[in-house]
Amino acid sequence: MSTISTPPRAVQRDFDFRFPARSVLVPVEVLKAHMDLREDQIENMARDGKLGWCFDISAKAIRRRELRTSCFGLTLYLNHCQPVLDESALETILANAVPHQFHPDIFAVEFCRLWQCSTTHVAKLIEEKLLEDCSREGRKLTHSRRITRASALDFLRSRKIPS
Repeated sequence: MSTISTPPRAVQRDFDFRFPARSVLVPVEVLKAHMDLREDQIENMARDGKLGWCFDISAKAIRRRELRTSCFGLTLYLNHCQPVLDESALETILANAVPHQFHPDIFAVEFCRLWQCSTTHVAKLIEEKLLEDCSREGRKLTHSRRITRASALDFLRSRKIPS
């Protein structure tokens, strides 16, 4: 004789929302999914100063924006704190986005991890002279390109929202 058993009751698990230790700039898609917002709403929050330290890292030829926000700014927002948007705070964010350990240059693959973007995107930024390539002459195609830290800092400063 077969019996029908009732399925176990579903239990909601806590969503432990943390950023990887190496993630400094978070793609806007994370915010869209976590806060159920559209990209334009997130950009407006950044422009109004509610969400601190957003950057558009898109290439010139790309029409779609590549918005990133700092983990620090997002954490402040999620904890209902007003971000401090002064020059010293910007320098702290930039120091984390392009750490001093990479002075004077940074490998493109490390850049991709820190800013959550693809190597193709970084190559496009280099091609458009938005980032400065300082790779050695005769670099093998399989070796990662090197980007000057100064060009990465200048690029982020120029792409801050609000500017």
